[in-house]
Amino acid sequence: SQQVGKWIIAINLPIFVLIMLFPEEFLRILFGAQYIGASTALRLLSIGAIFLAFSEVSNRLIGMSGKSKILLIDLAIAASINVVLNILLVPKYGINGAALSTMLSFILITILFNYHSHKILSIIPLRRKIVNLLVASLLPAILILYLKSVLSINTISFILIALVYIMLYLLLSFLFNGFDKNDLSVIKDLFH
Repeated sequence: SQQVGKWIIAINLPIFVLIMLFPEEFLRILFGAQYIGASTALRLLSIGAIFLAFSEVSNRLIGMSGKSKILLIDLAIAASINVVLNILLVPKYGINGAALSTMLSFILITILFNYHSHKILSIIPLRRKIVNLLVASLLPAILILYLKSVLSINTISFILIALVYIMLYLLLSFLFNGFDKNDLSVIKDLFH
């Protein structure tokens, strides 16, 4: 479970960082320039999504342990809080209020799933190596922030910057031992 949790985070981290740094470009490429105003909402939803990625393994472990009622209760709590937050925040903040409500609900469901996974199975599906991956994702982000400040960002420059970021992330992930022998074995099998 820890290995799978690490892979989920390893794959989601670079996407998360790029969305946080370039929400306007993602919106422009995927939906068109008229949606750029939703960049704050996209950032908020991305924060919620990265938290939700941290809970995916716990969710599955609870389900496999036969405790689907706990999953239902956790989801009902988070959904109820999401509805209440939407009622409170959407009239005042619009789309950003809806995104904030969803983000907070995702964070809550992550806390609940990880708590119950630990309580029921004594498993926390997070490894210390995730810290290495976090560092490997943040260091090249500093370079990307600098490039963003000195370059004119368009679709081509965004794609090139994203490729540089991903290559640096992968290189640093290996240099900082974010991947162990099991990960390297899986990667080796993918290319054979």
